[in-house]
Amino acid sequence: MKLEKKIVLRCDGGVQIGWGHIMRCLHLSQWLKGKHKLYYVINQDAAISEFIKKKGFPVFEISERQDEAKYEEKVLNTILALEPHMVINDICNTTSTYMQTFKSKNIKMVNFDDTSNNAKMAQVVVDANRKEKEGKCFGPSFIVLSSLYAKLSKKVRTIRKKVRTIVVTLGGSDPNNLTEKTLRALEKKVPKHIEIQVILGSSYQFKQCLEKWTYVENIVFFENVNDVSVFLLNADIAVVGGGITMYESLCVGTPTVVLSQNKAQAKNARRMERKSTVINLGDGGKISEKKIIRKVTALIDSFDERKKLSSRAKQAIDGKGIFRVLEQIDLCL
Repeated sequence: MKLEKKIVLRCDGGVQIGWGHIMRCLHLSQWLKGKHKLYYVINQDAAISEFIKKKGFPVFEISERQDEAKYEEKVLNTILALEPHMVINDICNTTSTYMQTFKSKNIKMVNFDDTSNNAKMAQVVVDANRKEKEGKCFGPSFIVLSSLYAKLSKKVRTIRKKVRTIVVTLGGSDPNNLTEKTLRALEKKVPKHIEIQVILGSSYQFKQCLEKWTYVENIVFFENVNDVSVFLLNADIAVVGGGITMYESLCVGTPTVVLSQNKAQAKNARRMERKSTVINLGDGGKISEKKIIRKVTALIDSFDERKKLSSRAKQAIDGKGIFRVLEQIDLCL
């Protein structure tokens, strides 16, 4: 079968940036690959490049980022050489030169989380973190998760009266090492009959800091986890960052405590907090261990609060955002 269009997915990721942009594009790619020819143009990162290639997509890495103007020129030249019909930009804010280059060649653009004025040149701007009334594709209903979550969201979630499992997963890289801080807090007062399952991302660089907990009976570590939903569905409480995993946790109705890694995540968490769907602890780097354990133990002790959080979370995130975005992409093409 002849593939209809060429689409370039322009996204970055790594230790400092995290994996959120990469994973969002990959979720979309799983549905686009049957109809279109896809290419990834990313920053230089061996682990991410290899990960994408294993999914079956060609990858073009752009190196030498010291000079942003030269870097952007390389990006543009690489993309234009592929002669795409569309560019999906998951790089946050774009420059005027970057957007104008594609506009002048009548290349369609779909931009994610682009708050710059240049986003107006895109045919579609998706931002799940902004108020619904501010744009056609804004708000939590446009959060892009794996399509699996649209099915999982329909499942009735039963909340156990007694907490058995807490999942801790703080991103693909956890640049602020909030995993260690969380474990220091939880080990002090979480009862030993509660298992703490810690999921480490593929770019996590602080494993040596966690060695002392590898011998603790109720703390279990997991790496190279392909499907975090299995853990979230079984967890009575999830301690997560304010990125994609927060939305995944909410979608399956897991009572969720959020420690944000950066300003963007903090904004996400505050929005979900206003909907009474999460326990938001704010900036993970500034929050004290005492506050972490106080909030977590309060949730352990309150069956009613966990039930309410679960119910409100499932109402807020239905997991169908990926299909809403795919519909917009199809309309553009």
